[in-house]
Amino acid sequence: MPSITMRRKDGSIIGEAKSHIVVVTAGSTTHCLHLHKSPQDHWVVSDRRTGGVVLTVRGMYKGCPVSTKGFSLKEVRAMAFAQVEGLIESIGSDHFNAVLDKAGKTLASTV
Repeated sequence: MPSITMRRKDGSIIGEAKSHIVVVTAGSTTHCLHLHKSPQDHWVVSDRRTGGVVLTVRGMYKGCPVSTKGFSLKEVRAMAFAQVEGLIESIGSDHFNAVLDKAGKTLASTV
């Protein structure tokens, strides 16, 4: 099982986490993101290169957003993929790619 090094915005390491791969395509760029539990025990999707959180996965119960603590891995993977795809669609693939590239360059210059 792969693992990811979780990082803060300043590049400092939070810790390691076992993760599951979520592959998404934004425009013509394919991203290999990691689905894992945060230190607060919530499911998050992080960038593989930087360890930064892309989004926190939210469940839905009767139309209301809820924590993903009680969902199975299969359910969380489906929600994570759909929410990342929704994020890409809402902000645009060019912006999504640019933000991940900028974060990677910033981390490379600070670490």
